[in-house]
Amino acid sequence: MIGRALGTGWSVVGEWLGAAYGGLVTRIRTHADPLARILGLGVGRPDSPAPRIPQPFSSVPEEQAKEAKYYLGVEPVAAPPPRPTIPVALVDREPGDLPPAYGRDRIVLLVRDPWWVFAYWELTPTSRIKTLRALGAEAEGAVEILRVHDVTFIDFTGENAWSSFDIEPTPGTQSWYVNVWKPAASYCAELGVRTPAGRFVPIIRSNTVTTPRPQPSPDTTVRWVVLRAHGLPVEGGESWNGARVEHAPGAAAHSPAPPGSSELHLPRPPAR
Repeated sequence: MIGRALGTGWSVVGEWLGAAYGGLVTRIRTHADPLARILGLGVGRPDSPAPRIPQPFSSVPEEQAKEAKYYLGVEPVAAPPPRPTIPVALVDREPGDLPPAYGRDRIVLLVRDPWWVFAYWELTPTSRIKTLRALGAEAEGAVEILRVHDVTFIDFTGENAWSSFDIEPTPGTQSWYVNVWKPAASYCAELGVRTPAGRFVPIIRSNTVTTPRPQPSPDTTVRWVVLRAHGLPVEGGESWNGARVEHAPGAAAHSPAPPGSSELHLPRPPAR
């Protein structure tokens, strides 16, 4: 009698453990399958259908209702789409220096300060040979020179410079710092050849540059102007010699300062 009761009890316990184990396995699989698909552990196998929400494993209806109240069903998580592969553009080029020449005749002047300008140039061999052939017998002993012209306030034509001087660069040189004789002036340069007889044949001509003053401008004249609605042109006003403008009562209309100027709104000292 006692043995039969024990056997029945162990049978009930076994059924309960089996049901509990089965429910636990189902829950673990419900949470683990989406994670396995995201990590790619299920590659090559068809996706399993959506997991079935496990039933409460208690055999008592009251216990089933209590467990169902606290059970949180988790929907299966879909695997994210694969990220597109962005091709990496590789530059098929070896690092190196800039080319020493570009194959065209050119000379450029740049201002460094009031007394110095910088010249750089490129003269192709074709232009050199063509110039020497044009000289004929005079090409014997000819040298390449850089001639700098003072062209301040003139439209240079090649013959009307105020003054000029020559520099004989080192053979093969393509740049030179030029010491000019006066600041606040305009200069241009020509690169060419000079024959032993003194004849100069220009090949290329540079741009024109103007050097700055070595000191502040001595012109301290102030001139009032009235700008129109859209800027230029301007209407000139009266000039001002730099002295403070004193305004007598009723004389504001005759002031060189335009209406609205801060000069007209200075605080007056209190009367004593």
